[in-house]
Amino acid sequence: MLARAIRASAALARPPRLAAASQHLHFRQIAIPPAFTQRANMSTEGSAAPPSAPIKYEWLCIMPDKEDALPRRLKVREEHLKGINKLHADGFIAFGGILLDRPIQEGETPGFKGSAMVALAASKEEVLAVLKADPYTKEDVWDWDKVEIYPFRTAIRAPMPYS
Repeated sequence: MLARAIRASAALARPPRLAAASQHLHFRQIAIPPAFTQRANMSTEGSAAPPSAPIKYEWLCIMPDKEDALPRRLKVREEHLKGINKLHADGFIAFGGILLDRPIQEGETPGFKGSAMVALAASKEEVLAVLKADPYTKEDVWDWDKVEIYPFRTAIRAPMPYS
């Protein structure tokens, strides 16, 4: 009897359309790496109020290469990857990769066209500052006249099948 009363009061607390719809909705949970939640889980021991971290947003970043950039890209690629891996470990980059002119074939050098990533930052200016410090910017690989950065919201994410 008590359980039925609790269910009835919970159903009344939801708007009628949501009460019916919620019986059919199923959301897929995704694992969030610790680096992305680390700031939210910091201890507040000894402080009067919990720290207020800025809200982070997703930013889709598309950075095309300049036409003649391949030699410069290859020259600083290891330095770029080292920095990108650190940014990923720190929770700034959710995912990223290269833009290609065609799918990679076995034994073939990829046809690099640029880079793409989803960054997690409080503002577009923060994303720009990080990208401007990247070796691909310093070595004139990315074509900044064509760079595009958009607010973004990931709807689905799945592991890469070719890892």
